[in-house]
Amino acid sequence: MTKYLPYIAIAILILAALACSESTPQVKPPSDDSTAAPAAVEATETPSIGSSRNNPAPPGSEVTIDNMTFVVLDSTRPVDALVAEGNMFNPEPEAGNEYVMITISVTCEKAEDETCTIGPMWDMALVGSAGVTHDVEWAIAGVDGQLEQTEFYGGATASGSLIFEVGQGETDLVLRYQSLLGTSKAFLAVPEPGG
Repeated sequence: MTKYLPYIAIAILILAALACSESTPQVKPPSDDSTAAPAAVEATETPSIGSSRNNPAPPGSEVTIDNMTFVVLDSTRPVDALVAEGNMFNPEPEAGNEYVMITISVTCEKAEDETCTIGPMWDMALVGSAGVTHDVEWAIAGVDGQLEQTEFYGGATASGSLIFEVGQGETDLVLRYQSLLGTSKAFLAVPEPGG
């Protein structure tokens, strides 16, 4: 019986995660003083915003899912030189590709004594006009400010940059959050560099 305990524990964790998962993102679009009220109405009338790659939350939106609020703050492209300067062993992008850096913030929406965890290597990906999913480049060294796996308490915000390798002509970049078990997904449009 004891040889089955690890499997039982894993099954219990999976079932608990499925029971507690929040699969639909709640989106608060960015607003200025003149459009604050319409933006709030739009968010409640179209709950599918942020739920798919084809209908991502607009740049600057606050997207809440799994008790965390995500905001894409900025993008920089290309950052090939920055990556090369970071460490001589950092790989160069493949021919026809370049590195892009996406800066995000993640706020834990749980109670003050509870924690959230973000793990960019398995939670975050980037999709563009080519329709290919790009994983976070986890082996990039020497580039300051990269978001790493972080455990943080309710009310706290973790922020940093994620580096991806994409095609040089790839457009319409969308950042995808997906929970470890794949039960929750949210899609956030990435602003154009400097935009």
